[in-house]
Amino acid sequence: MTAALVKSILLRLLVGGLIWIVLTGGTTYNWGFALVVVAAAVATSLYLMPAGGWRWNLPGLLRFLPFFIIKSVLGGIDVSMRAFNPRMPLQPGIVTYLLRIPDGPGRVFFANSVSLQPGSFVAGIEGDVLQVHALDTAMPIVENLRELEDRVAQLFGLEV
Repeated sequence: MTAALVKSILLRLLVGGLIWIVLTGGTTYNWGFALVVVAAAVATSLYLMPAGGWRWNLPGLLRFLPFFIIKSVLGGIDVSMRAFNPRMPLQPGIVTYLLRIPDGPGRVFFANSVSLQPGSFVAGIEGDVLQVHALDTAMPIVENLRELEDRVAQLFGLEV
């Protein structure tokens, strides 16, 4: 077992354990079950994403986390306002976005992060083209995607 694999396993166990604590409110009566679930999640994550596949850099992570939190909150507020106010504009549709980030883990992370943008999610990827469904195509969807892609590229230390 390599040092990188051990480090990856320990980090994933730590993150899985922290997620478990947050989801259960820190209760201790089910730790046996927690160990089984977290171990299964770590094993599955190692199968789907082998150790060393994702390389984040610390400055990129420090720039991405506040961006992630702010965009998540603003996206949630925007969608809830649209849901509860019938006068809010809705122009649903598909927006085509040409990916600049190279194929690999950074691109996968970017595509999974698109839901940060208010009222949008990835409807499909074909080659270097991302199809994004948006609740309101009048919003600056492409500009928001470009900003997100830049942040993800910084996170992974990639050039776009």
